[in-house]
Amino acid sequence: MTNTDDGFPAYWLDEPDWLVAIAMLSSEEVVENDLEELNWIGRLFAFTQATDTRMLALVGDPDGPTYELLFSFSSDENKRRFLELVKLDGYADPLEEGTFTVPDEAEIRDARPISHAFPQSQADYITQVALVTVIGLQPGFQIPDA
Repeated sequence: MTNTDDGFPAYWLDEPDWLVAIAMLSSEEVVENDLEELNWIGRLFAFTQATDTRMLALVGDPDGPTYELLFSFSSDENKRRFLELVKLDGYADPLEEGTFTVPDEAEIRDARPISHAFPQSQADYITQVALVTVIGLQPGFQIPDA
């Protein structure tokens, strides 16, 4: 098991099927300019929960801030379901070249859970969007009348 300076063990190094997407934000806070991208990241996090997929992240460019979002799949079926949810979401086309790429070993080794990669306010926002999205993915869920 590999450790980085944060002491978090990278126990996912032997997982064989990975994809990575890039997320570009304008600041380290939750600001209006970044809401569309943060909402997308939150929905991706929800899709991972619905498909038994691991989601990790790392800072891709500290001057950006740009993040790499890494996804590891427990089966081909879960990967297919995850990519279908991404497609149905409509924000990004998973089949478009450059939407998802294959990370290298260093990226996988350095990746961390969202709460370790994103500033706390953004990690909280992403998690809240994911929670609402997971609830919305439940069969039979309907938004109650106001």
